[in-house]
Amino acid sequence: FVSSIGCKAIYCHEQKLCDYALNEISGLENYKIIGKKTSEGRVGTLSFIHKTLPSQAVAEYLNSSFNIATRAMFHCAYPSHVSLGTENSGTVRLSFGIFNTIPQIKTLIYALEHMPD
Repeated sequence: FVSSIGCKAIYCHEQKLCDYALNEISGLENYKIIGKKTSEGRVGTLSFIHKTLPSQAVAEYLNSSFNIATRAMFHCAYPSHVSLGTENSGTVRLSFGIFNTIPQIKTLIYALEHMPD
């Protein structure tokens, strides 16, 4: 499957999705991107925090209300969270792949905009 699409095409698709999500989430008032604000030097993942809610609460809301799967908390890398300043709440991590689409990210943004406090 991968060889029929090509690694470069998969990488480019993931970067496009990542850039779109980074741009959209960066524009949301209650959220902060952790790490670089562009896909340069990233793989198809990004992490963010809600400025007042724990990452687990955000992930549970996305899953239960919108069927959006994410990872929350420390991602088996607690020392990294200490250096990032997220050791108290962890982060919400998104992972993009070849089967993800811009409309799915638009649904994510809608969900984040309507996150209850």
